[in-house]
Amino acid sequence: MYHHRDALDPEEHRRFAAMNDMLNPTSVGMLGLRGGERILDVGCGLGQLTRAMARSAGRSGGAMGIAHSEPWLREAERLGALRMAKTALKLRETEVTGSLGDEDALRVLNTLIKQRRDSAEQFRAAGREDLAQKEEREATIIQQYLPSAASADDMARAVQEAVVETGATSPKDMGVVMKAARARLQGMTIDGKTLSDLVKSRLAS
Repeated sequence: MYHHRDALDPEEHRRFAAMNDMLNPTSVGMLGLRGGERILDVGCGLGQLTRAMARSAGRSGGAMGIAHSEPWLREAERLGALRMAKTALKLRETEVTGSLGDEDALRVLNTLIKQRRDSAEQFRAAGREDLAQKEEREATIIQQYLPSAASADDMARAVQEAVVETGATSPKDMGVVMKAARARLQGMTIDGKTLSDLVKSRLAS
């Protein structure tokens, strides 16, 4: 049986591979390998570190390297995002009485999307464009499983109809207008901030 050794991220793999020719004992020693161990090195690159691990494992062990491909990485990323969404939905199920309704499920998924986009902004501000793009890709993956998003025209029409229905005349009526507008957009993914801004603008005029 091969043990799955993918604890190193790509940057660490590159660093260890660069050390490999001169510091094989040091780099492999840092992995805590034991003689006789069988290793599956996922993301092995050119395989220098895999060969060093095979020598460390000895005759009774072994090491096999598999290089990442772009499609493989994207599929792994997709599955990771879906597992995250499934975990969040199951957690929410434990917090409600009865089964999880569609509206509740949409709220959970939209929260995950917002968290990913907020994280992307923070990573980008910190100069970590690679991590920012990863967060944005995860948000896009989750977004694909949501209903179609309400357009700007859809939201503007819903706000106008909600104002007429409720007879709202001032910003203090914002809560009832938001509720009525959301009811008209049921079944669509709603950008809460955009809808809120539309209601504020409409009631302020």
